[in-house]
Amino acid sequence: MDDDIDLYGDLQIKTESSDDTKQVLEQLQQTQNQTNKKIEELKMEVERLRKQNNNLMKNISTLYKTAKQELNRKDKEINDLRQRLEDRRYPGYSESNRSHPYKT
Repeated sequence: MDDDIDLYGDLQIKTESSDDTKQVLEQLQQTQNQTNKKIEELKMEVERLRKQNNNLMKNISTLYKTAKQELNRKDKEINDLRQRLEDRRYPGYSESNRSHPYKT
C-alpha cells in the first residue's frame, strides 16, 4: 500500500487548534441562547397579541350588535312618531281606514 498514489497529497488541510474550536463553539452557543431567548419573547408577544385580538373582536362584535339594536329602536321610535303625527293630522282616521281613505 505504500506504493499507492496519495490522491489527497496536494490538498492543504487547515487544522484549528482546540482553543479556536472552543471559542467558536462558545460563540455559537451564545448566539443560540440569544436566539432562543428572542424566540421565547416573540412567543409571549404573539400570545399577548392573540389575546388582545380576541378581546377586540369580541368588543367590535358587541358594538356592532348594540349599534344595530339602537338603529332598530330608533327606526321604531321614528315610525311611532310618524304614526302619532298622522293621528294628529287626521283625527278619527284609524289604521283600518288608511288603505281606503274615503271608505264610510
